[in-house]
Amino acid sequence: GSARFNRGALLNVGFLEAGELANASRRPFDCIVIHDIDLIPVERKNSYDCLKNPLLKAIQLSTAIDLYSWGLPDAADGGVTLLQMDAFRKANGYSNRYYGWGGEDNDLKARLSVWDVNMTRVSTWVGRYVTLKEGHFRSNRTAEDRYLLLRLSARLLHEGLGTVKYRLVRRTVRPLYTLVSVELWVHEDAEIVKRKGMSLSGSLEALVSLVTSCPRPAV
Repeated sequence: GSARFNRGALLNVGFLEAGELANASRRPFDCIVIHDIDLIPVERKNSYDCLKNPLLKAIQLSTAIDLYSWGLPDAADGGVTLLQMDAFRKANGYSNRYYGWGGEDNDLKARLSVWDVNMTRVSTWVGRYVTLKEGHFRSNRTAEDRYLLLRLSARLLHEGLGTVKYRLVRRTVRPLYTLVSVELWVHEDAEIVKRKGMSLSGSLEALVSLVTSCPRPAV
């Protein structure tokens, strides 16, 4: 369709739908792996098993990507990330406000840090990935106002996994995966701001003062 991509909201939907399937099959899971579709691991030692050390709640598995000369772009916190379930729930998942590419992974890292969950990284000798060169299109449009949104990460704790709005279109079960098709609803307050003709950047700046007084949500 013509709607802009919202990776954070779709990942929240994936988490919720996976939980529904796990409950239905009575096979709950302890962790999740958030995985960019165009990254392929090349090192066998890079394990996707749930973390056995309870002190490690989040770990970035993709630390060396061929597209970036076996490194990472500046401030890259996404790619392939393993998270324990309780950490993702405490952070309230991803923000639903990032339309276009960029910002949602950095926002998640900020959310996790509020709960003293630090994102660790595997070594670059282990976290090696190659990028699919064909068959996957990535828009060059970045999320508008993403830097302002990142400055408001504390406020954004109150929206995310618990507020994502969508309609389930269909579930298609395959031997190795389940394809979930959904329709996302536009985030309401961002849409109201646009309808009033206000600057989204300006409206976010006006809310900066709320961040310091915003308490952590109860578990």
